[in-house]
Amino acid sequence: MNILAIEAAGNTLQLAVKTISSFSTSAAQTGQHTSELIIPRILEVCEAADITMKQIEMVTCTNGPGSFTSLRVAMATAKGICFANSIPLVSIGTLDVYHYPVKDVNIPIVVALDAKKQRYYCTLFECGRKIMGDLDATVAEFVPFIKQYRSIYITGPDANEFAQKLSAIVPDIDIQIDILIHRNYCEGLMALALSEFARRGADDISTGPTYIRKSDAEMVLEKKLKAALQQVGE
Repeated sequence: MNILAIEAAGNTLQLAVKTISSFSTSAAQTGQHTSELIIPRILEVCEAADITMKQIEMVTCTNGPGSFTSLRVAMATAKGICFANSIPLVSIGTLDVYHYPVKDVNIPIVVALDAKKQRYYCTLFECGRKIMGDLDATVAEFVPFIKQYRSIYITGPDANEFAQKLSAIVPDIDIQIDILIHRNYCEGLMALALSEFARRGADDISTGPTYIRKSDAEMVLEKKLKAALQQVGE
């Protein structure tokens, strides 16, 4: 099966195409230009794999949490390819994808992705099983979930920064850090997608990214409504 993987939840647009005989990848810091660069990059990895975009037979992408804009662009692109080719789309949670390369580590694993504003998208795995939902939290807010452990392993693109802040709060916990935080996650994304496709089938075409944080516009509106309600009550 010819599979295209798209991972755009963080600061890097990661792509890969896997065929029966080849595997090609691409990774680039795209900043605010993901929408402009994603199609040319997909065409490049397809060419490197010696196939055309029309020969892709499945697309998988991360569905969040992560960058609002990049996730929307990636999923819209994935849906467009799937609709044009009449092929399945299988989306996978970002933090599950970041966990996959280290799933066999035998101590509790924290996955961390910078969510800006001194916050992180984070979660916790133990014995290969996800034991809590994805959070949008400060490091201090996450401490209650791991303070009972003697040792933890931290992975994800922002593992180093998260670990430094955590060690300052809970110095008694032995914190081990994944040294390969800049890996291309697409191969693991493909493996998870194939497993999920066998288990539940393809995504519904209406599926969208998972956001666990309100947008800036939503937060501004919420503040305005709260202020208005307070004035009414006075």
